[in-house]
Amino acid sequence: MTIQHGEENCGLYHGMSMKRVFVPGERLFLEARDPATFVCGDVVVITYPDRESVVHRVIRTWDGGLQTMGDNNGKEDEPVNFGEHQFYLVTAAEDLKGKRRTVVNGAAGMRLFRWNQRKRKWRSLASRFVWSFERLFFWRKPVSEIHKFGSDEVYYDGNTPVARRYPDGRRTYLKWTYRLRYKIN
Repeated sequence: MTIQHGEENCGLYHGMSMKRVFVPGERLFLEARDPATFVCGDVVVITYPDRESVVHRVIRTWDGGLQTMGDNNGKEDEPVNFGEHQFYLVTAAEDLKGKRRTVVNGAAGMRLFRWNQRKRKWRSLASRFVWSFERLFFWRKPVSEIHKFGSDEVYYDGNTPVARRYPDGRRTYLKWTYRLRYKIN
């Protein structure tokens, strides 16, 4: 996330850690706040000096620090001390069409976080079940055109990028429908 300073602090969201809360490309409106005032359920931006800013929800607070987690993440972030970073509260989001909406924070935000975590777990369970039958999908077209980008490999069908294989062996399809249509050897 990039923070832009102008008449009001704002940032451009990208990523999938806050799926169902923000869509990549949305503009987030930020309010500089004392981190001691944050409560569980607040959506915050934490700026780091050595890496990109993080937009996640506060899940724990204590004197001098807090812990965050993305609504679509499976594990918590490392605890953060107040004196080491800048903190902003996300107050609103604006979609690509310019429609602005307020962001759910506080107790209602924590309820939304728990709901999103349940949905993420159910989706994961359902996808593991469906993909356990993947070897039976006889109609899938094998993809053999591979392009290397650094240590990653990208699989193509013509001009369409289908999937990506990382150096550790993991592979991700760029759309879930590609997993139904294509087979990667």
